[in-house]
Amino acid sequence: DGDGTATPTPTYKSVCSGDGNTEAVRIEYDPSVFKYEDVIRRFVESPKVPNIYGEQDPQYQVAIWVDSKEQRMTAQKVCEDACKNIPILDVMPWFDAEDSHQNFFGQGWK
Repeated sequence: DGDGTATPTPTYKSVCSGDGNTEAVRIEYDPSVFKYEDVIRRFVESPKVPNIYGEQDPQYQVAIWVDSKEQRMTAQKVCEDACKNIPILDVMPWFDAEDSHQNFFGQGWK
């Protein structure tokens, strides 16, 4: 959570209880195979990703987390091109989920 009030060592149970953390998917990719813009475009242009207006439940918020000015600019351009209003936030500390919640969608992203 951006205000610094999220539990510093979250568990699945604490997140489900509303501790201020977000369930998220971290995408790791090889930039020699995919450009950052292509990864973001694939997400933003998905019909399953809605336009976001107003406040969201922190547990299930839709957003793009960036760690550089260049990533922010690219994400903004892709969102504008797709006519999608998706929050673009500064990256936050990452906590891996318990093992039973890893690789939920299986191996690979095609």
